[in-house]
Amino acid sequence: MKKSTLTLLFFAITLACFAKTNIESKGVSYIIDEISKTAEVAENKTKQYKGTVTIPNEIEYYGVKYKVLRIADYAFYNSPELKEVIIKEGVKVIGNGAFSNCTELRHIDLPEGIEQICVMAFNGCRKLNEITCRATVLPLVEDNCFAHFNAIIYVPSKWLKVYEKHSTFGRFVVEKIED
Repeated sequence: MKKSTLTLLFFAITLACFAKTNIESKGVSYIIDEISKTAEVAENKTKQYKGTVTIPNEIEYYGVKYKVLRIADYAFYNSPELKEVIIKEGVKVIGNGAFSNCTELRHIDLPEGIEQICVMAFNGCRKLNEITCRATVLPLVEDNCFAHFNAIIYVPSKWLKVYEKHSTFGRFVVEKIED
């Protein structure tokens, strides 16, 4: 009995280890989890992103759809030619330093369901001058997530006062999203 239990445990651990696959979709690197059918934008080791990047709510790999839930720590790190990022509904978390040192990043569009923006996510984004945050429940914003507060943040009109009073978002010029 012990041998069959150990064999089963070994098989389960092995399967979990091989269930994650690195892929690229529309110029963006992802790690997909074949068991949960989810994906995250992968940590950036060497890739330099440019122009406008859109993070979709799902990607497809060999006919199977994976929900994109997270942008990994340092996913776009040190991409000096990245100018705009549009994050579609479904992405919940922006990891530590995800956009750090994206010195030309000027606009970020955050979805309604964003739940967490981690430490130093936008550190060094000196030209970030426009943020659209569609969240109707304020996301958890960790320490030093924004290095500069010279941007305008556009928010849902019903939530204007809440954003203005928020300890982080309130440091920006807060305006309502034009419908």
